[in-house]
Amino acid sequence: MQDERIQHRFINLFLYAWIAAGILFPSRAWSAATDAAYIRVNQLGYFPDDPKVAVSFSRSPINGRFSVIDARTGKAVFSGKIQPDTAPEWKGFHYYRLDFSPVTLPGEYRLELADRQTRSVDFEIGDRGYSGYAEDLLAFMRQQRCGYNPFLDLVCHQRDGRSAYGPMKDSTYVDASGGWHDAGDQLKYLITSSNAVARMLLAYELYPDQFGDQFNALGQPGANGIPDVLDEARWGLDWIHKLHPAPDQLIHQVADDRDHRGWKMPDQDPSDYGWGPNSYRVAYFADGQPQGLGKFKSKATGVANLAGRSAAAMAMAHRIWKKDLRDTLYAEKCLKAAVSLYALGKAKEGYQQGNSYSAPYRYTEDTWTDDMEWGAAELYKATGRPDYLRDANTYA
Repeated sequence: MQDERIQHRFINLFLYAWIAAGILFPSRAWSAATDAAYIRVNQLGYFPDDPKVAVSFSRSPINGRFSVIDARTGKAVFSGKIQPDTAPEWKGFHYYRLDFSPVTLPGEYRLELADRQTRSVDFEIGDRGYSGYAEDLLAFMRQQRCGYNPFLDLVCHQRDGRSAYGPMKDSTYVDASGGWHDAGDQLKYLITSSNAVARMLLAYELYPDQFGDQFNALGQPGANGIPDVLDEARWGLDWIHKLHPAPDQLIHQVADDRDHRGWKMPDQDPSDYGWGPNSYRVAYFADGQPQGLGKFKSKATGVANLAGRSAAAMAMAHRIWKKDLRDTLYAEKCLKAAVSLYALGKAKEGYQQGNSYSAPYRYTEDTWTDDMEWGAAELYKATGRPDYLRDANTYA
């Protein structure tokens, strides 16, 4: 019964991924009746008073007008001029803006070019806006959890990981379990997870009333008195704490493209990093130097992009857990980590990229001052120390 339930959930996961691929990379039939031109709109919709700009692109120059069509009646409610092609050509396409901001009446609409064959998907204008989508995004994050995965109700990757590029002997065991699988694959990156945590905390600070409490800390159904967005952020915060076991140490990646073995259940991962399939995975320490255990090497000049962004997340967590959740112990733990991570970033200014093994692609982030600015600003808000404010202005 358990196996059947897991198989059913995995099939659902595959279907979700297939549907998402259709949304992100639609076929020509989805967007246009011909391959002459395409239209992209905000599929989540627009508030009535929002600026409303769509993008049309084509391999051949286009001009003339476009129309906004009432999806219910099929009648045009607005006509606008296609704005001139000013964006640089990319991969052989010309790009155009379609501004239909004057349309404010709530309803379902689509855009059409003058040929009436090139059209967008239907979209909504209305006060509902993004209602409900925050919960969908959090559901996806829960689905991506590594360690205990509530979507599949199983435990995976408990042997993450063994060290590379750390201060200790290579292949030393370090606890890097937890966090989130990065995508359809099952790698884990600080470069993305730090941003995900910080964005969730920022969303909560800006709109605390927009998040419900329907799941517990493990991601299982049932309220626990904590907004679900903070439960999910803490899943990432706890992982970042593990990745920073000492003031001069920061793990930035677990696993690499050896993971890419096709569709697989996370608790039955056949990937082999030298310790057998479904066993230990490599945990890369950020040392500010180019890295790569195989053919390809990353670029690196420091660790400040990772440390600064992680410090920002920890400083925000300090404020939220202290003020809103009244958990002073966890708040102080986060503040201590924020101060330590920021100091590490100052000591090793520069960027650390993601690593690959036998593939040429990786996360190629090559900026870091914005992350240190963010970290300094959040630490100033958390502590009131003027040196953090000076640093934020310096990095800005």
